[in-house]
Amino acid sequence: FAMSSPCGGYSACVAPKAMAEDFWKDWPKMNLKATSAEYYFESYNHYGVHEDIFQDGVTIPAFQQAISQNAHIFQGKVVLEVCSGLGLCSLFAAKAGAQKVIAIEAHSELAEVSREIARRNGYEEVIEVVCGTPRSLEKLPGGIEKVDIIVCLFMGYFLMYEARLVELIEARERWLKPGGLMFPDRAKLFVSMVQDGDHKKKHY
Repeated sequence: FAMSSPCGGYSACVAPKAMAEDFWKDWPKMNLKATSAEYYFESYNHYGVHEDIFQDGVTIPAFQQAISQNAHIFQGKVVLEVCSGLGLCSLFAAKAGAQKVIAIEAHSELAEVSREIARRNGYEEVIEVVCGTPRSLEKLPGGIEKVDIIVCLFMGYFLMYEARLVELIEARERWLKPGGLMFPDRAKLFVSMVQDGDHKKKHY
């Protein structure tokens, strides 16, 4: 991944190990550690998940294209990113011309790094990172009562592991304006039965 220019280096989403280490070395120290049980129930608080996100050459470019190719929809709007992590979609929305972007992230370490990412990309006046969840927050900052657009990378794996549907729905019910937009606004599951004889012999 690259952060050298505002949102400009995400198209590849993959970088050599040396480049990644050089990028992280002068960032605030993070304590993203988790036990095996916590990794399942609080998996987003583990650095490995975010490494996977940066290396996802399908999902992240899809979000970037969906936002950048609809920049006319985002211009001058108030955007909310739910479960924002490191704030990738917040950066995309800010670059597309959003007037204000509120990024909600439950984990303080991620929120701290997200603020620094926004600052280094020149969007600290546009992106406001709030540490919390849609359920824990009494209200949005700055007297904002409703937002025009909600963006959320909610899918996880098969809408189950790491999924953020509960938080997304709660944010929608509380803060999305009537007629407001969600990116994305739907998901489809495709299921197929399969049997792996080698796996069965090895594990069962």
